Amino acid sequence: MNTNPFTTDEVQTKHKIIEVALYEFELNGYQGASLRQIVRNAGVTTGAFYGYYSSKAELFEDIVGEHYNAMMQHYIDVQDSFAGKDFDEQKADMTDVSRDCMHWMLNYAYDHLREVRLMLLKSEGTRFSDFVDRLVEIEIESTERFKVDLRSDVKEQTKELLDIDYRFEHIMATSMFNAFRELIVHDMTYSEAKMQLELIRRFYTAGWQELFGGIF
Repeated sequence: MNTNPFTTDEVQTKHKIIEVALYEFELNGYQGASLRQIVRNAGVTTGAFYGYYSSKAELFEDIVGEHYNAMMQHYIDVQDSFAGKDFDEQKADMTDVSRDCMHWMLNYAYDHLREVRLMLLKSEGTRFSDFVDRLVEIEIESTERFKVDLRSDVKEQTKELLDIDYRFEHIMATSMFNAFRELIVHDMTYSEAKMQLELIRRFYTAGWQELFGGIF
């Protein structure tokens, strides 16, 4: 049974609104985008527009929301799955889990490049502007859990481990996700971005291995 409330013509009109809105948001950002301009360029009346969306915010949500949710939920699921392993498994799997997660995120971003770039560059004034900050928070929470397990596992703590506090974790996580963001917002081919991501991953992995005494 067809549950789509729109007719074929209405679906085409909605797609036209979205395509026009994508361009307007890319050009001016969410806050600067003109709903009047979107309506005009889509060739619909304001009244007709409100038959599809109640506001500019709802329109932006329709374009970006599923991609924000998909990437965020994947990252959360990976961290939760990792936390559910025993500590020996975590040490053995950490490098592979990190690599697979970041490559999944990159693949997804490049499959939905316009929308994800919109989220990263033009979403100020919406809930999506916290994307990197939210990933940083999740990463810090994961690091803190790992440190608790590490302290109970290692008999003699290294000075480096004792010196790793929230401030350092925040700096490192922020720099890592900002580096990841750069792979998406600049004009790279997917193969170029994938190569750069692998270099970034190796760089950060080596640093954490040094600080954690090479346990993973």
